[in-house]
Amino acid sequence: YIINYQYVKDDRTFRVEAYYKDYLHLIRYTTENTPDPLAYNNQGHGYAKGVDFYFRDQKTIKYLDYWLTYSFIDSKRLYKDFTQSATPSFISDHNVNAVFKYFVPKLQSLIGLTYSYASGRPYLNPNSTEFMKDKTKSYNDVSMNLSYITNFFGNYTIVYCSVSNIFGFSNVYGYHYSTTADASGHFAQHEINPQAKRFAMIAVFISLEKKKK
Repeated sequence: YIINYQYVKDDRTFRVEAYYKDYLHLIRYTTENTPDPLAYNNQGHGYAKGVDFYFRDQKTIKYLDYWLTYSFIDSKRLYKDFTQSATPSFISDHNVNAVFKYFVPKLQSLIGLTYSYASGRPYLNPNSTEFMKDKTKSYNDVSMNLSYITNFFGNYTIVYCSVSNIFGFSNVYGYHYSTTADASGHFAQHEINPQAKRFAMIAVFISLEKKKK
């Protein structure tokens, strides 16, 4: 079930959308990859409900185009090897994005700035007595990019540079746990992190056109 409202005027857009989804006949099992087909059934179920907001403004400030988004989702499922209905590990309750693009005519350049935020995602902690109640730390990222428009031997050319996570936030995607407990019955925890805190890229795009004789 979806209800949507959108308002567009003077290069400004506002949109809000609310939804509710039912999930039926989801697959369930006790142990993954068990060869016995009787170990599987389709008695799982779940739901997802939430609301999304979107606002874009291309007029207030000359040469500036920006948009803001926010989404909230509440979802629980009883599927796979879940022992009870719970929020899956890929769900973040709150997600925010802010994108800014500013064009500099004298430099023929487009400067971009993006901020992304996601609240913590649930994960299974074998050291906890509660199922899927622990959550990762929030995700934060500030990225910048620059596009320079020029030409190369008469061909339309864009020189593009970008750097992600410029502030070096220590984001955590999840956790690995040791398969065996120590003497005190505790399972050692290891963070799942990106291979590098920042990623930089420089690229050149050239549009080659066959000239007419």
